[in-house]
Order: sequence, then C-alpha cells, then structure tokens
Amino acid sequence: MFGVWDHVLALGIAVLWPARLALREYPAFLREVAAGDPEARPRAYRKGVTEQWILVALTLLLWFLMGRPLSGIGLRWAWSWQALVGLGVVVLAALFLEAQRRTIASRPETHDAVREQLAYAEPLLPHTAREFPGFLALGVTAGICEEILFRGYLMAYAEPWLGIWGAWIATSVGFGAAHLYLGRMAAVRAGVVGLGAGGLYLFTGSLWVPMLLHAFIDVNAGQLAYSLFASPSNQDPRVVSRR
Repeated sequence: MFGVWDHVLALGIAVLWPARLALREYPAFLREVAAGDPEARPRAYRKGVTEQWILVALTLLLWFLMGRPLSGIGLRWAWSWQALVGLGVVVLAALFLEAQRRTIASRPETHDAVREQLAYAEPLLPHTAREFPGFLALGVTAGICEEILFRGYLMAYAEPWLGIWGAWIATSVGFGAAHLYLGRMAAVRAGVVGLGAGGLYLFTGSLWVPMLLHAFIDVNAGQLAYSLFASPSNQDPRVVSRR
C-alpha cells in the first residue's frame, strides 16, 4: 500500500520537478547560454546529475523504510529467455545508433540538416571538449535515474489504480511531458522512448535492460551533437575520430 509520503514523492517526480525545470530552470539556463556564460552548460550538467541522484536517493530511502523489496521497482536481475531477448534488443539498437552516428560523421554534406533537426536541444548539447564529459555524466545519470523514477517507482505507484498496462501508458505520457521544456516534438519523442523502455521493463521484469538502452541513447546523441556543434579548435580528436 502507498501512503502519504508516496503521494508527495510521486507528485514531486511527476509534476513539481518537471514544472520547475520548464518554468524556471531551463529558461534561466537559456539566458545564461545566450549571454555567453562559459560555465552555463557545465553548471547545468552538474545540477542535473545532482538533482536526479537526490530524487533517486529519496525514492530508495522511502522504499526501504516501507520494507518493500527492490524487485518491486525492477531492481533485480534474473537470467531468463526474456532477459536475453531484451539484451539482444539493446545490442541491436546500440549497433544501429552507432552505425547511424558514424555514417553522419563521415558525410559532411548531411551535417547542416542534422544540426537543424537537433536545433531544439542545441543549447543543452556539448559544444567544447570541457563540456563533453559533463554531458556524458548527465546522460548516464538520466539512463539510470529516470528509469528508477519513472519506470520503477511511478509505474509501481500507478499500478494499483490503473493496472499494469495503464501505468505503463500513463508513466510514458508523464515521461514525455517531463521533456516539454525542450518543445512539443521533443516531448513526443521522449514519450515514445518511454513506451519502449517501459515495454522492455515489462517484458524482462528488470530495469537494468531499459537503463542500458536509455543511457546509450543519451550518450550516443551527445557524441553526435558534440561532433556537429563543437568548433574544430574545441573538439577532442579521440571523440570525433570514431568513424
């Protein structure tokens, strides 16, 4: 059973945190980037990493205090044919995305079009060698923490009211809405990713599989963006030469 602190935590994850990001944090960040603040992105990455791990720590603390098993939020692993299929899906997706990134990197004539497609998130993406590690840390953090928060905790929280399938749909919509600060199309894309990650979770019974996929998607996108938006003088050849 879920009590008052669960309601508060769910409200914070699903509503208050995304609203604060969309209405206050991200607009302030955009003003800092527009003003040419060289610390804007590194500071935003550190803040994002810190906030997500704090939310996960609070979630796990409440879960432990209530005496609930970690398997209730998907933090378990059991070898099964479903787990192997799930890992296979992750490997295939990773190979496809990496091949796509290498193809784009090797075809300069496509770069302007890809930059235009990424323009909605361009302010947040790494532009210098100094910013790139911070974005990677944020991407890995999002892959772990957002899966625990949305697919693990919020799905478990919503299931008693909506059923497992309703919880899957509702949390995927909520995950998309949490990305509205990047625009409507970004929210739709995030919602689709949420559906896929939630489907992998339901199929395998473990969050570790969607965590791997989510983290790889974010890291791969960051590497692609870095190779496109960083000026040659700010590029690390160990990153951009992986073609």
